[in-house]
Parts: sequence; C-alpha cells; structure tokens
Amino acid sequence: MKKETAWFKNKLIKLGKTWGCCTLVLFLCYAMLIMKHYSIDSYAEYWRTGYGQFFAQGRFVTGIFMQLLGAMGLNAVTLQPLFTMFFIAAAGLCAASIWLILRYYMAEKADSLWVKIGLWTAVFIMFVNVSLLEWLLFPELAFPFALALISSTGAALLMGVKSNVKSAAAAILLLTVAFGCYQICIEQYLILALLVVVVRHKLYFSKSLAVEMLWIIGTGGLAAGINVVIQKFSQSGLDTRSVSLSLETLLKNAQKVLKYQKQIWVDGYGLMQRGTVIGILCIVLAALLFFVIKGKLPVAKQVTVLVLLVAGYGAIWVPHMVTSDAWILPRTVVGVYWFIAMVLVLALYSGTYKFFEKILVILSVGFGLICAFNVQNTAASHIATNKLDAELARAAVLYIQEYETENSTQITKLAFCDDAILKPKYSSVVYQSYDINIPALNVTWGRTPLFNYVLGEERYTSAEMDATVYAQYFEGKNWNYFNPSEQIVFVGDTAYIAIY
Repeated sequence: MKKETAWFKNKLIKLGKTWGCCTLVLFLCYAMLIMKHYSIDSYAEYWRTGYGQFFAQGRFVTGIFMQLLGAMGLNAVTLQPLFTMFFIAAAGLCAASIWLILRYYMAEKADSLWVKIGLWTAVFIMFVNVSLLEWLLFPELAFPFALALISSTGAALLMGVKSNVKSAAAAILLLTVAFGCYQICIEQYLILALLVVVVRHKLYFSKSLAVEMLWIIGTGGLAAGINVVIQKFSQSGLDTRSVSLSLETLLKNAQKVLKYQKQIWVDGYGLMQRGTVIGILCIVLAALLFFVIKGKLPVAKQVTVLVLLVAGYGAIWVPHMVTSDAWILPRTVVGVYWFIAMVLVLALYSGTYKFFEKILVILSVGFGLICAFNVQNTAASHIATNKLDAELARAAVLYIQEYETENSTQITKLAFCDDAILKPKYSSVVYQSYDINIPALNVTWGRTPLFNYVLGEERYTSAEMDATVYAQYFEGKNWNYFNPSEQIVFVGDTAYIAIY
C-alpha cells in the first residue's frame, strides 16, 4: 500500500511539474488575451437575457452555464479575464497529460533528447495555433471552451490507454459534456485517441488494435448521437444549423470541404505565411515515408500507419460533413494542427536515422515558432480592432448626443446600411480572416449592441433602414473615413447610419 501511495504521489508530482511548465508556455503565448477584448458576439452577449440559441445548437452545457451566470447576476463578458486564465490552465493540463502519455508509450524512443524536443513540439503545435486562438477570441465562451477541451482530451486519453466498456462509458459521459460545449472537439478526440492507441500497440496492426480503433470511433459516434438527440429536443422552432445525413447534404458538404483545402493548407486562411502549413505537412509526411521505407517497417506497421493517416485526416472533416450548413472557419479546423502533430509523432516513433530525425525536429520547431508568431500578431490585431471599434462607436454616440442636446430630443432607434464598398478590416490591421478581426460594425448583429456597450446602457434598439433616407443620403456613396455629418441622418427618434 505504501509503495502504491508513493507511486501515485510521484506521478502527481510529475504531472504537476509538467502542467506548470506547459501552462507557463501557453501563458506566454496567449497572455495578451487576458486583458479585456471582445468578439462581435461579446457585445450582444453583454445584454442578452435568453440563451436559447445555445440549446438549439446542441451546446446545452454552454446554455446551462450561461443561465447559471445570469441567475447569479454575473456577466460572462465582464468575467472574461478569469475565464481566459482558466482556459490557459486547462489547455496546459491537457498538453501535460498528452506529453506524459506519449512519452510513456514511446519510452524506448523518448530517451533521445531530439525525440523529446520533437514530442514537445508536437504538443506545442496542438495548442499554439491560429485555429485554437480563435476560440479565445470569443472570451465570453472561454470557460465552456475550456470544459470542451478538458473533456474531449480526457475521453481521448481514456480510450487510447484502454478501450473497453468501462472506458467507453466514462468517455461517452465526457464527450457528452465536450460536445455540449462545442461539437468541433470530435476532431481532437478522434485524432488523439487513435494516435495513443496506435503508439500503445507499437504500430503493429492486429485484430485487437482494429477492435480498439472501432471502439474509439463508435464511442465518439454514440456521444455525437446523444448530442443530436438533445439538439432536436432543444431547437424550439429556432432557425439554426442542425445535423443532416441526407445524400444531398453529404455531397454538398464534400464539395465545400474540397473547395476549402487550398485556403486551409496553402493560404493558411491568411493568418499563416503562405505555404507554411502545407510545407510542414509535406515535410513530416516525407519524413514518415522515408523512415517507413528505409527502416523497412513490417507490413503490419505499414498498414497501421496508412490506416491512421486516413482516419486522422478524415476526423478533421467529420463535423463539417454532417451539418446542414457547414461553416469551415479557422476555429472549426483545429484538427488540422492536431493532424500535423500526429504525423510528426508517427515519424518520430518510426525514425531510425538520427541525422534525419534532427533535421525533422529542427524544421518542426521552426514551424512551431511560426505558429506562435502568428498567434501573437493575430491577437495584437484583435486588440487593435477592438479599440478602433470602440473609438468609432464612441464618436458616433457623441455626435448623436450632441444632436439630442441641441434639439431637445432623444434618439432610441438605430438603422444601419453599408456604403458602396464595405471594407473587410481597418487599414492598420494586418491579420484578418472571416470572423477574426472583422470590424464589429460590419456585422448586422454587432452594431446596435456595440453602440449600447460604449454608451453604458441598453438604450438603442435596431430599426430597418428607410428606403427614402437611403436613396437620398447613402445610395452609391463610399467613405474612407468616418464623417458623421454625412454618414448619420436623424429622422424623428431614429438615427440612420452608413457604415464604411
């Protein structure tokens, strides 16, 4: 009993030290986001009192969490620094757990300093990338996102270490929580669980490995099915994305997935230097192929590598294939970076040529640093966008208040329209892609909430743009800077505003 207690204590100490180290590294990468920052949704969430959209999307855990905060008189937007720190600590725990498990099963290889560095790099790439960064750009959801990350990682490690009925039951419970926060986590779950089980079997394909892989996939599928059932009962007539397995939807989504391959792998969504993502993928795949051929891996191992590559790549697209309206955005393809990390681990495990291992590790470390560089720059652009949003909204609110004072009236409604050429980002902002760092005023649901936020009270409500006002003052016009005397027109209690 004393030996078991000492062993358990030693493992906890090792986990604690590794956790602290991983959390420190992640803190250095994401610390900028501990300061107050906002997604476009943040402004709407600040005033929101109903959370039906979360339940309708199948994110019932997030919905319950938001309702609990509301019942306690707390606001997710104002609590964001605490939530962000929790996310970083949670990601650090996941990274530490993955590192320790992989190192344990790769004991015969992990004694090499270069392999250790390579493993650290693989884990680093999983958690420091522009896709996972976007999760933190929705600070009001950082806490449920952290729960999703912990639960899906825990389920993956459980199933990877031992795939049986007890593990599956626990994993289904964890995945139900994870998918109830964010369904995209199925990507990470499948990739990590399959990687761990394959490494545990030392790459040898066998009947037992095949059975365990099916257990892993089946467990993920069952948990996803539970989420679908909960979503069906929670939609309450709301128009939202849902799961669809019709042939038409599958074909439409398959076409969309193919269409996005270049944006993801070659362009890096405009958030990574062009060619770096596909470049590192080619490097790790080439290294793996080299080690497989030159190392003369047995056929059983070659089969395992091939099966894992196909399954891992397919896992990235699972959530996009079965949704009625696939949104393939940076935040929804975190699996891309986990897949790269998976291939890197496979190459390190298969490697028998030290010189080439060193080259592989050096190039992978370089890619990890590029990821960190772009995470920092994208986060900086996010903070800059927030400040420019607030500055522009304050200038407009001040102009409205001056009009109210001069005319002894009160403006209670805001109606917006776009000018002739709406700019996708502020000129001083470098990193922008889809929802990332788009001006809040460019999105219809962010406009009135932003004005209310800078005003400090929920005074304004949204109104429709009047056709006559639009035709007389805004139609065909384009602005390159904010000119309130031209872009804001008052009629009664409504301010009509053109966004440039």
